[in-house]
Amino acid sequence: MQALLADIAGQAEADRSGILEDRRKKLDEIAQRIEKETRSLEAEASRGLEQNLRVERDRIEGRMLQERRRGLLAVRREWLERAFAGAEGRIAELCAGQSYPRALRSLVVEALEAIGGAGELEVARRDVELARTLLRELAPGCAVRGEGEEAGTVRVSSPDGLRRVDNSLASRLRRARLAMEPEICRLLFGQEAQEHV
Repeated sequence: MQALLADIAGQAEADRSGILEDRRKKLDEIAQRIEKETRSLEAEASRGLEQNLRVERDRIEGRMLQERRRGLLAVRREWLERAFAGAEGRIAELCAGQSYPRALRSLVVEALEAIGGAGELEVARRDVELARTLLRELAPGCAVRGEGEEAGTVRVSSPDGLRRVDNSLASRLRRARLAMEPEICRLLFGQEAQEHV
């Protein structure tokens, strides 16, 4: 009986050792799977983090570029304002100077030619008498009306009122500004400036 008991105990020990070994193998397999899945998750998280970092970097760079362009545009606008403020100053000097009657005459002649030679002339109130004198020579049948205080105002309407020509110094400067702005930017700031005007 003792042999039987020893045999059973040996068998039980062998079964226990086999079960323990089997459990260790399964635990090792589980640990390896966990390790593999952990590395996979870490790699995926790292890729996601890298991608998020790239997106954030691109967003920040884009914002910085946009702010740089806004700043550059503000500087360019300021320089353009200065350039055209100088032109406005020269126009004011012209309007206050002795050559103003000759300049007004040129504006009136150009406006009358554009409208076809007759109609109603609108000038600044201060220029009504000068305009009447000019029209006696240039277009005797043309009426004159004073409107506003801005020297250098010359607007002509056709007799039927369908066409109107604004040949005022201020409107000419506005048109010149629109036409010249890209070229002035290019001269002041180089070729890249034309992209941001």
